[in-house]
Amino acid sequence: MGRKKTKPLTLPVGTRVLVHWPTTTTEAEVIEDRGYLGIGGRQIVRIRATQETDLPKDFEVPAEELEVISLPEPKVRRRAAS
Repeated sequence: MGRKKTKPLTLPVGTRVLVHWPTTTTEAEVIEDRGYLGIGGRQIVRIRATQETDLPKDFEVPAEELEVISLPEPKVRRRAAS
């Protein structure tokens, strides 16, 4: 029998994350889901640093390399008044 693959957590736009670099840890927000384009189908996301840093403000990383701080609030759908 083959092993059952589990789908990794998908990071939606608006997720707040920590990016761990060799010299620092930076807080950022997911601003775009680039899709499953990485090696082995890894999810790639574009993030924007929310703290001042010497690193670029926007960059792309594999989602699995990020630590989730909080997920965005779900959107509430309202029915149109009739």
